[in-house]
Amino acid sequence: MECRPYDPSTDASAFKGGEPGGVLWYPQVAAWTFCVQGIPVLAFGFRPLWEGVAFGWMETTADAQCYKMAIARQLDRMRPVLHQFRRVETLVYADNLPAQRLNEWLGFQFCCRKVHYGPQGETMLEYVWLKEGVADAR
Repeated sequence: MECRPYDPSTDASAFKGGEPGGVLWYPQVAAWTFCVQGIPVLAFGFRPLWEGVAFGWMETTADAQCYKMAIARQLDRMRPVLHQFRRVETLVYADNLPAQRLNEWLGFQFCCRKVHYGPQGETMLEYVWLKEGVADAR
């Protein structure tokens, strides 16, 4: 699995929500694309909200399920990037159990349920990661 810096001009179209102006085109602090044989299967990054706080995002293709262990190893290598922030927030579709487990494995804690919150009114789950020693304050 190859890991390269995320480039919205070439990578965004591989993912749902990747149309120009969509979420995958926002300015990023750090973002990467994981590819298998040159084909993007996962992209993730951090969009700054305000100083020390970021929104973590991830998009996958259906093929990502075939590479769960390789993806987990790559994400584990990226853990130090979290420490650029004191707080990182993520939103996960309530029916996306693999994404929920991944957030928990990365050290994110379940925060709250947001009903009728997603783009089509879906229920979303908010997860939060706090840098060690940081109080839960925004």
